Amino acid sequence: MASPLFRGWNLAYFVILLFYIIAIVPAPGISLPGSPHDDGLFMKWSNSILDGQWLGSWDILSTSKGPLHSVLTAVAARIGINPFAYKRIFYLVGSLVFVGTALNKAPNWLRVVTLITLLLDPFQFGNMGLRNLREGTYIPLQIIAFGLGTWSLDQLRKQIKFKVSLVMGLLGTATCFGLILITREGRMVAWVELAAWLILGGLVFAWRHRQQLHHRLGIKLLAALLVVLGIVAWTKLPVLAISGLNGFHYRSFISNSTEEGEFPSLYGRLLGISVSGEAALARVPVRQTTLGAIIQESDSGSHLSRILNNIPSHWRIHGCSIYPETCGEIGGGWFMWALRDAIGAVLEPGASEASFQRVVQSANSELDSICKQSSMLLCSSPQVGYKPSMSRWGFRSLINEVAKEGSRIASLVLIPAVYPHGKVTLAIEQVGGLHETLARPLGIRKVSLTESFKWHRILRAASILGAAGKWLMIVLAVISVGLATMRSRLSELWDPVCVWMLLCLGLQLATYTLLGLTSFPGDAYVTMASPLFIGLLARLSAYYMPLGHSRQFRSNLPKVS
Repeated sequence: MASPLFRGWNLAYFVILLFYIIAIVPAPGISLPGSPHDDGLFMKWSNSILDGQWLGSWDILSTSKGPLHSVLTAVAARIGINPFAYKRIFYLVGSLVFVGTALNKAPNWLRVVTLITLLLDPFQFGNMGLRNLREGTYIPLQIIAFGLGTWSLDQLRKQIKFKVSLVMGLLGTATCFGLILITREGRMVAWVELAAWLILGGLVFAWRHRQQLHHRLGIKLLAALLVVLGIVAWTKLPVLAISGLNGFHYRSFISNSTEEGEFPSLYGRLLGISVSGEAALARVPVRQTTLGAIIQESDSGSHLSRILNNIPSHWRIHGCSIYPETCGEIGGGWFMWALRDAIGAVLEPGASEASFQRVVQSANSELDSICKQSSMLLCSSPQVGYKPSMSRWGFRSLINEVAKEGSRIASLVLIPAVYPHGKVTLAIEQVGGLHETLARPLGIRKVSLTESFKWHRILRAASILGAAGKWLMIVLAVISVGLATMRSRLSELWDPVCVWMLLCLGLQLATYTLLGLTSFPGDAYVTMASPLFIGLLARLSAYYMPLGHSRQFRSNLPKVS
């Protein structure tokens, strides 16, 4: 008699896992050790960690980005797993957690379809998905966070008292969001997603206990507040841990100077300055004439003057090659890296993060003094973050540009394609010396042209299946929601999980649209939104489909009356 493991749907799960581990996990990736701000930077950090040196000797990029991806790829390399295999194994774990938590009451066939679609998402086999980027850590964490967050919301809807499983779900979700905060910049997106989850959880809990809320209301509100504060504090622990490590090694308790410290403040002040009568230019945060005017107004030899005089001109070519209107200027987000390079040129040998922060603080003070005295410069309120105010965007028709960029970003995510980022070439020429120095210690090997043809066929077949799976899930979700709206009362259509996922998907699409309007093209980042879209489709189908086991799925959740 067959073992229960090989009966029914368990066999399907086993076959999927076996196929993925054999055919997808060993596939090579695109190795770019010569990319100093992305792939090569993470490889450098990983090698330093392998050598027991944290992120290595301090330089201008040491605290520029979240280090978690490099930490985990270093751990994987220690046990013989290269970064490309690591990210696929982690993605597999994340997909299994999501299917087992967010869809734990859904019919097995839907869980199988969702698992296949997640694992074979074409974005994972595109130009960005195949590189050694932080998305390899961020995406699995995001999937797990939404899986555990969904599990928590579902439990709040059907449990009167807190149980161990609910506490585990709450802490697990907070932990994932905390790790996300040390993986990528753009922390505001993660905090808004967490806040939306907390608010929806509070609404669900309040509705569930509405009959008892009047009894000892003050104590209950205090308890709820303590729970929320506890979750927020738990979420911040990874950031505090990284701050402590950087403080110990680089004499400044900062986890990511792109998010914290004096640098964002200086950048924001510069975004708020222009020359009187000068027109704004699209995708140019600060024009060269403005920088020249600031230098003219500043004292010779001051930190601010030296920094602005040392901005490398080669950063002008990056934006120009993508946005011709920026030629002659430093476009979008490239100005941030140009400014960091200029600060590095001002620092004395042997500098640390602490001295970096002191120099930038001095430049901030000098810029404030200039703004108070200058009649040539127009200084508005400093910007928060790295986005200029809408008055500085410089588009002739802002609405048309937003619609154009937004529809392009949305179509990449919402319309399945086999090659969403174009065809890839695994056998990309690699910098010989850097490959040996940075890539080889992590187990990354060079791929010949002949071998790449074999993997191209495998990955193309996987992408075709993934695109077909996304189309199938779109059809299922549309039919399910359509039939549910015709057959169910409006009060029965409320699902906080669908609301949460839809809000977060919209938030991410809006963020990548804004990025393309003011900084870098947002296309590369939609890789992170695609799994969330798949998860939303799966939840919509599971909750609203009026057929088969989905009735049992919905019956496990209390109805709003």
